[in-house]
Amino acid sequence: MSLLTSFFSFFLVSFILICFVGLSFAFDPSQEYSFSNSIFQTYSLIVKNYKYEIPYNISNGTVTNIKIDCESVDLTIDVKSTGKGELQIYLSRNLIDSKLGNNSDDKFFVLADSTELPFTETSNIISRTLTIPFYEDTSQIKIIGVNYPETSGMNACHGIHNPPYSYLLPPLKQIRQGTELIDIECKQDLHLVIKSEDGSPACVTPETKQKLIERGWAKYPS
Repeated sequence: MSLLTSFFSFFLVSFILICFVGLSFAFDPSQEYSFSNSIFQTYSLIVKNYKYEIPYNISNGTVTNIKIDCESVDLTIDVKSTGKGELQIYLSRNLIDSKLGNNSDDKFFVLADSTELPFTETSNIISRTLTIPFYEDTSQIKIIGVNYPETSGMNACHGIHNPPYSYLLPPLKQIRQGTELIDIECKQDLHLVIKSEDGSPACVTPETKQKLIERGWAKYPS
């Protein structure tokens, strides 16, 4: 009886080991591109005095740069791929969108190194999330949207933003980004003044604005 029990135990352990090894060879992590439990990274993109935080995740690669072309309504993502992978990116509708003339959603077009790619999308009223598979050695992914005249103006290129994924840059940073002094934007309920001594901008409350001008510390923008 003891011999039979030992044989059965040996057989059971061997069977479990064989199954485990078989599953290990059958499952290749490099073929899995699920982001269900992943933590998104963010890329900071500055458009029209606003900084936009773009959440994304990428497998088998890194995102090196993102830029938006306001005229052609497209987002260009430079990537450094290490193999076949997938990019999942959260796009605020106020950053880029694709709309028909009746304001209903139109599809995006996605190109990887000038070759159109299939992709999947989920969306809600504030965002569209694209999941884009890409090939090994891919260096650039372009997401192309469209705004018809009836829907234009409702995106980042026209100063529209949606916290917490975007926020207005401070006045001095706006200057460093190339914004003209007269075009400096202030947060809601704050007014622009110019420091008399060096001509630098500041955003202050209306009450403070009046007092600083009376004291000669600041002057009206001109």
